[in-house]
Amino acid sequence: MKLIVADLDGTLVLKQLITEKTKETIKTIKQKGFLFTVATGRHYHAAQSFIEMFDVDLPVICSNGAFIYDFKKKEILHQQLIEERVVSRIMKACDEVGVDFLVYTTQAIYATDRAKQKLMARIGDVRVQVKDRCELDHVTSEGVVKVLVIEDEDIKRMTLKKKLDSEPTVKYVQSQPSFLDIGHKLSEKGNALAILAKHLGIEQHEILAIGDQENDISMIKYAGIGVAMGDGEPTLLEVADFITTSFDDEGFSHAIETLIFKNE
Repeated sequence: MKLIVADLDGTLVLKQLITEKTKETIKTIKQKGFLFTVATGRHYHAAQSFIEMFDVDLPVICSNGAFIYDFKKKEILHQQLIEERVVSRIMKACDEVGVDFLVYTTQAIYATDRAKQKLMARIGDVRVQVKDRCELDHVTSEGVVKVLVIEDEDIKRMTLKKKLDSEPTVKYVQSQPSFLDIGHKLSEKGNALAILAKHLGIEQHEILAIGDQENDISMIKYAGIGVAMGDGEPTLLEVADFITTSFDDEGFSHAIETLIFKNE
């Protein structure tokens, strides 16, 4: 293996919790000469503090693959935008079903105050610009990479999915139990990982990827070794090459120690 790619929430971090073991494992990965980066559903602004903490010097996959950003060079390596008219239809569908949502643009995250509070309750403090619902229609001109729906009721999420099925350029995935991530059909972590690997000159079989949710499936399947966290989404566990322990049992570190460090 040459490149290790890890999901953020549920894999490296739980809300704001990051274990010392995880930090030490990432430090050791780099000391041993392996490349390391992150692939997250978060907006790049919401991921920045963790990228700095882990001292990631490679481009980072953000917004479920819709955005690849190089924090060191402050450059966009790749972006996959949803058409503005399609975003308008997505927001209309959300209104009809009665779900809260956030709009991720190339510049920032925008949401109503209620949607912001829902997000922060689940993943911790995130920079979100609060707007009235009518104002959200105007931010789409910045270029939208993702619409994030936060809804606990299964029936509402299912109803929204049925509406979205009529949009041929749209794909939705679950990134947490109550999160529905809506993006361009080509914006997935697996596609972004292929783009990043080509940029770095890394072959597919030289990559280990690890995650815990539905939005990680494409990169788990793409990587030479795909690892699922032990407490991950069942559909992810089905396609993984290796199932590690849970987050509480240091699943990330266990996988790296078992699959990388012991085989040196």
